[in-house]
Amino acid sequence: MLIAYERCADILVESVKSAAEKTKNRVLQGWAFELSQIHLIRCAIEMEKRVVNAKGTVVLPTSTAKVTYNGQSVDGEVSGDTFVIECTKRNQGCFDIAFYVKDVLVTVQFTVSSKHSLKTAFIRLLKSALENKGKAVKSITHIAIVEDPKKAAAFNFDAERNGHESSGEVEFTVHLARSTKLIEQSQIHGTQSNNVELTIDDSAEEIHVYSERRSK
Repeated sequence: MLIAYERCADILVESVKSAAEKTKNRVLQGWAFELSQIHLIRCAIEMEKRVVNAKGTVVLPTSTAKVTYNGQSVDGEVSGDTFVIECTKRNQGCFDIAFYVKDVLVTVQFTVSSKHSLKTAFIRLLKSALENKGKAVKSITHIAIVEDPKKAAAFNFDAERNGHESSGEVEFTVHLARSTKLIEQSQIHGTQSNNVELTIDDSAEEIHVYSERRSK
């Protein structure tokens, strides 16, 4: 579908959305929502805009820098302090797209469900890939962006605990946030789209990721 998107873009987005509505297929509805949200972000990048959620509480800056992640390494223009990371791997676990904002890594999961798995091992891989490129990651936020506002308010993260709590060695902490679907918004108060602060309205919940034990 992503390969087809490269050729058809908004036509494909509308076609998948229409098919999902007619068939009431939940898997197809999920794909349609994810595709439409990624399309919005891509358009915001091209138009040098930024994206916010429907309530305006989550602000994600965009940048024209082209950066991709294949599940193992990050490639592209990572010299700046702000860029969007597009996933090229099929069925990328835990997140669908990511944002790097001044040492802050934001991973984003689009969903139509009221619950979704949280497998922090995938976040660890992206964090390591960025650090291998010389980009510091001082804070991590994972956002579940839910299509239905009612489900967004009651959304639950199904976290898979990685590492060993008994070791007492926290490798990093992930701040969890919930959001309504994204909308595009032009410059606000004259602030440039690629140089705005990242603001998360709901980050009270946290999960600690412990270091993995390795044999000798």
